[in-house]
Amino acid sequence: MAYSPPVTFTNGTPLDAADLLSNDDALRAYLHEGVANGDLRTSARWVETRHIQQPNYEPVAGLQTGVSGTSGGHTSGGPRTRLTFVSSFVAGTGRGGDPQWAMVPETSLELDTRRSGRALYHWSLEAWVGPDDVATAINPTALNARRVYFAPAVVRGGVITPSTSRAQEVRQNQDLLELLSPGGAVRPFNLSGYGLRAGTHLVTFGTGERLSIGLAFYSQVMSSVVFNWSIAVEAYYL
Repeated sequence: MAYSPPVTFTNGTPLDAADLLSNDDALRAYLHEGVANGDLRTSARWVETRHIQQPNYEPVAGLQTGVSGTSGGHTSGGPRTRLTFVSSFVAGTGRGGDPQWAMVPETSLELDTRRSGRALYHWSLEAWVGPDDVATAINPTALNARRVYFAPAVVRGGVITPSTSRAQEVRQNQDLLELLSPGGAVRPFNLSGYGLRAGTHLVTFGTGERLSIGLAFYSQVMSSVVFNWSIAVEAYYL
């Protein structure tokens, strides 16, 4: 049967929040559970019942998958902020003769697609970078010019493809370390070596392709922390 709101409104009647919520709840139940073929237009029909059925939700992966695509995301915000770390010895100048990009841990979503389509990826992060004053042959960059670069990336078959043209940098804590006791950074990281970055990235994929979309990094700094990050993806079939 067609949707019928539980509460109707007439001119001059004050709106009540409970009445509006009642109509919203009824419409939500109808769209997820109550739409039948008879409720749909029969002439030049472009949608079927399956297109408006409730999608599947995977709470661990944080993904919602429906007939038209997938959406979801992760965030490290809240009272129990999850930190993740990047290092030049994992990706970047600290690798010696094999500098390369690597994925930022925990900042990826894996998509198991059924048809070809596109995915719009949104990301944001805050980072505390450095300080790093270790002058070595494998990291000859000037001490006060070292940076960490973050870029959206796609992983297909274990191969990381960062979008380096969209990379954003965070410069390290330039005040370096106080070597004498008690030691430590000369200034707090959130005054020097702090960066807030965000961006979007459009990805295309083929039929039945499994891919991961996330953040990659390249570092000239020995140790940096990424916190308050968020990732979200909207994948839709063409």
